[in-house]
Amino acid sequence: MNKYTVYHGEYTLNHWIKLLLNKEIELPNYQRSFVWSEENTKSLIKSFQEEVFVPPVIIGAYQYEGVWHNYILDGQQRLTSILLCYLNIFPKKDNFPPISIPKLADDNDDAPEEEENTFLEWNINTLLKNKIGKLRPSEELKTILFPNGEETSYSILFKDARPNTAFFEHTFLGFSFITPNKLAESMRKEQTKYFAKLFRSINTSGRVLNNQESRRALYWLKEDLAAYFEPEWNKNLLISKGQVDMVRYLALLSERAKLNLHHETKPVAQGFGSKTGPKSMEAYLESYIYHIVNEENGRFLSLKEMGETTKIFSRLNTVNSLTEELNIPSPFPSIIDADYWLFGLIYYTLFKPENLKRIDKTALADKIKHEIEISKQDEKEKKRPSALKYINKRLNASLTIYQEAIESAYEK
Repeated sequence: MNKYTVYHGEYTLNHWIKLLLNKEIELPNYQRSFVWSEENTKSLIKSFQEEVFVPPVIIGAYQYEGVWHNYILDGQQRLTSILLCYLNIFPKKDNFPPISIPKLADDNDDAPEEEENTFLEWNINTLLKNKIGKLRPSEELKTILFPNGEETSYSILFKDARPNTAFFEHTFLGFSFITPNKLAESMRKEQTKYFAKLFRSINTSGRVLNNQESRRALYWLKEDLAAYFEPEWNKNLLISKGQVDMVRYLALLSERAKLNLHHETKPVAQGFGSKTGPKSMEAYLESYIYHIVNEENGRFLSLKEMGETTKIFSRLNTVNSLTEELNIPSPFPSIIDADYWLFGLIYYTLFKPENLKRIDKTALADKIKHEIEISKQDEKEKKRPSALKYINKRLNASLTIYQEAIESAYEK
């Protein structure tokens, strides 16, 4: 018996708008902003009018705490465009400031190949804050959506040749509706993986997702974990022009902490030395996210093994404050610098908590700078710092430096 049933069908554009207005279909929080231009939106309408095939929308049913949610896994841009067309509006760039998703720093200190992904801070949830109820004529609907004159933040989409009422009543858009065959609560972990993989599969065929977007799809059904994988202060922790990849440090140190529990000294991330594919570092980091999200017992230290959730988040925030108290440089010139400073700091704050405020900051900095200098004199490491043997070398050296600083502080 299949674990999921997929239903196929089609609805009129009017019906899709009703579903949006009543919030019977929802946009997952990991979905990016509305990125289509006016030209894209008008092109979609033209495709409908010329009876050109438009890909169906994909909806996934998910039950959480007894409540069913129908998530838009694919089709945000199309459905949003249909509603904007009905209302004959389009968000003005000047009224919705752009947001950007900065690229994570490269493990090999390579410069980013492209600029940050920048989008308007707007999606359909900006427009539909509450359930509207029945479908109304567009002008009446706008008075409900914009009670305080917010319509001025939008431009007119069609100044002439606007699609009429019959267009929305008699034009159809298809769908695929995915629902689990078993009790949803018993399938939560599997659904998280299934929908995440589905979302990423769909989107990698279009604009390539960066690592943050791709990973967010893995933990979107556990919103509280966003602050663990992407703490707010991480935005200001930089390596050259890229953002420090916090998940990388969490994963590597979580595995080291688990190995230490069993008094094992083998290297971390063994078997994940490929640049791409199932044995790449990115695949390793994804396996860590799955481990935390699904509360699995395996290669990594689970959150349960780390202690109370509130204390974990408190310790994570302490990492941020200690970067200032210990005079840790930012931005780091390279991944080599970052690793020597951060591996020990994060490990002895988050995974094996120690009072780092007592250590000799000057002596710590001198030892770290000395190790950084040695590593950068090694042309092979300098050329390819992402090699696992060098990552493990820096990790172990950093932990040793911090451990010695902690022991020295206790002796005083």
